Amino acid sequence: MEEFRHSAIDRLVLNLVNQKTIKAGDFEDLDERRGLRLRPDGLRKYLAAYEQALFQGTTSEDETATPGIRDVFLGQLVRLLDALNTGAAYRAYLEGPGEPATVTGAA
Repeated sequence: MEEFRHSAIDRLVLNLVNQKTIKAGDFEDLDERRGLRLRPDGLRKYLAAYEQALFQGTTSEDETATPGIRDVFLGQLVRLLDALNTGAAYRAYLEGPGEPATVTGAA
C-alpha cells in the first residue's frame, strides 16, 4: 500500500484540503499522545471522496484517461502475483507501465 500513498492517497487528501472539503473543524484534538482525528462528519466526507476516487478515473483536456485508484491497485496486484508465481522482477507503480523483466535462468 505504501507505494500508492504519495500518488493516490496524499493527492486525495491535498485536494480535499485545497478545495475546502475538509476543514480544521472536521478534526478533533484528542490529546498530545493520540493527536488529531477526523470527526464523524469529516470522516464521512473523506470516505465519500475516497470511494469516488477508487472507482472513478479522470480524463484530461487532451482526452488522456487516468484510471481510478482501484484499477491501479488491481494492476499492481497482477504484477505482484506475476512476480511471486514466475520469479519475474516486481515492477513498482512509479516505475511506469510495461512488463516486468523476467529473471533469466530461473528454475
